[in-house]
Amino acid sequence: MPRSLRAWYRRNGKWVIVMLVVSLIGAGIVLVLRSVYEYVPGHYEPKDIPRGQQLEQKERKQQ
Repeated sequence: MPRSLRAWYRRNGKWVIVMLVVSLIGAGIVLVLRSVYEYVPGHYEPKDIPRGQQLEQKERKQQ
């Protein structure tokens, strides 16, 4: 059994490595695109008004 596995790997090792690299690159692309399309600016606090005013506005909205 180990000899046949080694023989198979010798024949196909290059393609196994190529497919692993392609899979890792694809996963990286998916993660980057997912972070771009899930970006919602409303979840982040605006920086043009002071923190105290932001908290007051949040409290008014919750009431």
